[in-house]
Amino acid sequence: MIFHSIRTQLTAFFVFIFGTTLVLLSGIGYRFFSETQQLDFDAALYNHTVDVASTISLNYFGNVSIPLTTPPAANKVFPFSLRRSYMQIRDTSGEVLASSSALSTESLPLSREGLEGLRQRGVSLTTLPGNAFRDRTSYRLLNYLVNRPPLPQMILQVAAPMTFLDRNKEQLRQFLYIAIPVVLLIATMGGFYLSRRALEPVSVMSAKADAIELNNLSERVPVPTEDNEVRQLALTLNRLLDRIETAVTANEKFVADASHQLKTPLSILRGELDLMIRKPRDEEETRAFLSSASQEINSLTAVVENLLILARVDAGLGSLEKSLVRMDELTMESISILHSPAKEKGIPLRLNLNESQNPNHASNFEAQGDPDLLKIAIQNLVENAIKYSAHEKPVEIELKEEPDFFAVRVTDSGPGIQSDQLPRLLDRFYRTPQKDRKTRGFGLGLPIANSIAKAHGGSIDIESTPGTGSVFTLRIKKV
Repeated sequence: MIFHSIRTQLTAFFVFIFGTTLVLLSGIGYRFFSETQQLDFDAALYNHTVDVASTISLNYFGNVSIPLTTPPAANKVFPFSLRRSYMQIRDTSGEVLASSSALSTESLPLSREGLEGLRQRGVSLTTLPGNAFRDRTSYRLLNYLVNRPPLPQMILQVAAPMTFLDRNKEQLRQFLYIAIPVVLLIATMGGFYLSRRALEPVSVMSAKADAIELNNLSERVPVPTEDNEVRQLALTLNRLLDRIETAVTANEKFVADASHQLKTPLSILRGELDLMIRKPRDEEETRAFLSSASQEINSLTAVVENLLILARVDAGLGSLEKSLVRMDELTMESISILHSPAKEKGIPLRLNLNESQNPNHASNFEAQGDPDLLKIAIQNLVENAIKYSAHEKPVEIELKEEPDFFAVRVTDSGPGIQSDQLPRLLDRFYRTPQKDRKTRGFGLGLPIANSIAKAHGGSIDIESTPGTGSVFTLRIKKV
């Protein structure tokens, strides 16, 4: 289970990469050291063999003789023991002419590969394994072709013990066998410490975020001072918490306002039902009660329908049934539905289709949107204008094309709105004091239209002059 921890995974990955690199570099270093030492050893052995070859002579009887100690070797340092070295001389046919007394009955081998090397280069090298001699030590054998007239051509073989070279390589191997695990252990502890330090702010943020509940949504996760990815994560989480807090606050307010709006007509209905139950009523009173009850039921229905529309829009783009629509047709359909209530108030509705002024572009007012919701948005604006316009004062509806939007501009001749009330006019269930006194409503028409506009990439702009009227502009993004 611990391996699933990011800290452990980071440490394991770091140690794996570091360990692999360390082992590869150690192997390469060991090989380079061995080859360098071998080259130095072979060079020293070659120089020693040349010195020995220069001392070979023939005695009075014509036999080959080699001095026990060669003068050139007296002032030189070799990476091998001269005492334990063996020498042997063969003629070109391979017959042994002379050899070191230490060899006794043994002889230095001359392989076919060694002879081939002598013919091509005049020298050949080979390594004799540890079981070649009694001392169980590996030797380096150099075969050298001696060509010194008037001496006959002969082969000088010198075998030097590789004790020092093997010992150096063994010591390096032992050092690496101990050093690599120790370094990996240190790297593991260091990697675990660094990963813990790097992820500690994340653990703190996680604990803090886990402690945030609905009753303390105002709290935020701590933000590290270092400008790095962890700081960006903390800022992102805090922005997310800001949005959650805003949404929860708005939802709580919405639920409270919706409950209040639903409670009012229900309370009225309950009160009137209680009065009807207490004593019998005549036909006229019963008719008045039923009329009042019908009005309150209509109010409840309107609130529920508006809440359903808001829920659908708030659900996002996935709940919208978008298609290619014509804004001019939707506007005319919306106005035709409202002709009757406008006529009852004696308010004429005037529509102006303001097409593009560009002669090379014929506007068709096509947009991508949900036709039902767009009609509701336009109807809400026009209905709001009818509700607050003065008797026999016209409501102007203008549809015009802008560079990126189609704009539905609704102008009324109502009492206007104070400037300090404009910012809250699109809040759900908000109603101006003038509206509360004069007209019946729920404060949902404009917020619904605004939510629909935003869902279609648009907006609602409001201009108002107290005592003159207001202008509401619905903008819907073009295709």
